[in-house]
Amino acid sequence: MGEAMTLIAFYFAVISLASSLFFNQVEAWHGPVRSFQTSLKELKTVEQWRRADEQRKPIEAAAPNLFAALVGLLVLGLTALAFLVPTPSRPPFDPFLFLRLPLALVVALFWGLGLARLIDGHRRLGRAKKSIRKGMNG
Repeated sequence: MGEAMTLIAFYFAVISLASSLFFNQVEAWHGPVRSFQTSLKELKTVEQWRRADEQRKPIEAAAPNLFAALVGLLVLGLTALAFLVPTPSRPPFDPFLFLRLPLALVVALFWGLGLARLIDGHRRLGRAKKSIRKGMNG
């Protein structure tokens, strides 16, 4: 049982690290997206709208989409491996309740919140793009 616990704990640690890196990356991108969207409310001239469009493009390009996909595959694979680790038929505690369920909750929490932030950032940029087009057209 000790080897199984060690292996699952190792997967848990790597998954937690990767998930927190993903969440921090998304959060670091989402802040400038919110600030950019808020700054659009003060624009009045067509030239200001053109500059805003130029500012929008690098923010949009900096979205951590590829990072999310790659780390997502890593976490998915490690989570599957953690669930496949064999445990003894009569362990001294319930491995599902004390090892696998917390792992699933950590993955769901970090990835659910991280993906929600990523999607929200893209939605905000989409609305900003529409506002910029309206502002540039007069």
